[in-house]
Amino acid sequence: MFSRQMIGKRGLRGAVTTASALVVLSATGCGSSDEPKPAGSPAGTPAATASPSAGTAAGGVARPGTALKIGQPALVDFTYNDKKGRLQITVTAIQKGTHSDLARLNLDAKAKKMVPYYIRSTIKNAGTTDLSLTMPPEPRGLLASGDETRALKVLGTFTTCDSYPKTHTFRPGKSYKSCSPVLAARGADVTGAVWSNDPYSGDEGVTWKR
Repeated sequence: MFSRQMIGKRGLRGAVTTASALVVLSATGCGSSDEPKPAGSPAGTPAATASPSAGTAAGGVARPGTALKIGQPALVDFTYNDKKGRLQITVTAIQKGTHSDLARLNLDAKAKKMVPYYIRSTIKNAGTTDLSLTMPPEPRGLLASGDETRALKVLGTFTTCDSYPKTHTFRPGKSYKSCSPVLAARGADVTGAVWSNDPYSGDEGVTWKR
């Protein structure tokens, strides 16, 4: 399995543009599940109705565990190797795809029965550090139950939802559009997203819900 830490920026992009599509399905969180779970509210709505928590620390940085609504920005600290910076992440939409989107991908029988969703976001370098050639994690999908979806990693061209970070030049003030493809079982609805990276790890990631 390819590792973003192991493959240089130029080498990985070369692999992506020349290789045929390769799909890696991964359960990105300990709460991930392939099957929908019963929820106390109708499908397509979050099980909880509590108001979003947007606690911030010094400098307006989101505290670990901050909960937001789709469209609200989160200012987060970000470290990549020896670079320390600050990102503003905004999940802008969660779009449901169709099975035809996955037709040309080499999925196994189980994955072919799942439904693709696309987590769209804007990621901005909101600090003073040049973050060019870094690899910020993209937001991931959340089911109504709170479990994470399966991540869909494509090594190849997937124009429907390109998740590769556009950070070849990522100086302060620059931003780019990101898309994270995820899969959910039929009958499950992706209602939110989560971004995690130290110190926003485990159950302390920043979340967004409709």
